[in-house]
Amino acid sequence: MEWFKGHVPDLSSKIALRTTVLGQMLAENDPALVVCYGDGSTLPDKFAQLLKVEWITASERIRISPDRRRLQLPFLGVGQFSHAIVQSCIDHQLLNCAPKAARAS
Repeated sequence: MEWFKGHVPDLSSKIALRTTVLGQMLAENDPALVVCYGDGSTLPDKFAQLLKVEWITASERIRISPDRRRLQLPFLGVGQFSHAIVQSCIDHQLLNCAPKAARAS
């Protein structure tokens, strides 16, 4: 992120605009599943604010929303994220990915 701060003019306003647009898209489309990536001390709070959820800690590195349609997983890089993490979420029924029509009933 430090590199971007030094090389992208008006970075903070660009991020703010993109966050606003993303929030609008999420509200308009109501996706069955949203996956957020990243560890760090502030990311879970920023994601929670954007998604309007309170995280439940599913494991040391995984957080889920109460309706299980929002998921916060470890960052993808350097082997931190793996198929095993996704499979663990499925095995423990941490995901509720039913199509929108099925959720309405």
